[in-house]
Amino acid sequence: MGRSLEFADQEALRKAMHLFWEKGYEHCSLAELLSQMEIGNSSFYNTFGSKKKLYMRTLELYQTELTRDLQALLNSDASFSNKIRTLFKHIIDRQLASDLPKGCFIVNSVSADALADKDIHWLTRNYLDQFEYTLETAIRQAVRTGELADSLEPSQTAAVLSFYLQGMLKLSLLSYATAKLEQQTEYLLHSLGL
Repeated sequence: MGRSLEFADQEALRKAMHLFWEKGYEHCSLAELLSQMEIGNSSFYNTFGSKKKLYMRTLELYQTELTRDLQALLNSDASFSNKIRTLFKHIIDRQLASDLPKGCFIVNSVSADALADKDIHWLTRNYLDQFEYTLETAIRQAVRTGELADSLEPSQTAAVLSFYLQGMLKLSLLSYATAKLEQQTEYLLHSLGL
């Protein structure tokens, strides 16, 4: 019985994540969330507590899944160059899919309304820092094994890739041309020796 309740909570959480992702934190009313999640007022408060707590849980869910997928890619047997190209290809292809909102949920959360709250600000910043650190660790390992040139500075390279990726995801909200994204990404990766 507990497992089915937990599953229902996860499904409701995922539905809320998609609505927040699409509309933003401030633009989601409680009524919209309840309707999207298919739960009542009392279930909402008993399970999630408040809109802010729900939002933070949706960010945590997204981050957990993002970290899992990134670690699986970076731990694969492919060359580092292929791993990075696969990451960017997946992200560009993902923007063409219609089953999820455009952009990245965490990057989309970098907005004045959400970041006015110090807890959401800290959580969003922490997740973006974790992503950059994960890239830096993988780049460091590739430099150590000789796969990448030792002239490549891992922390700066990770920062450049992370910033570029965040900008690319923001531009995707404007239906930026896919071919242009692919060309610019290839130019950046080639320039970095990746």
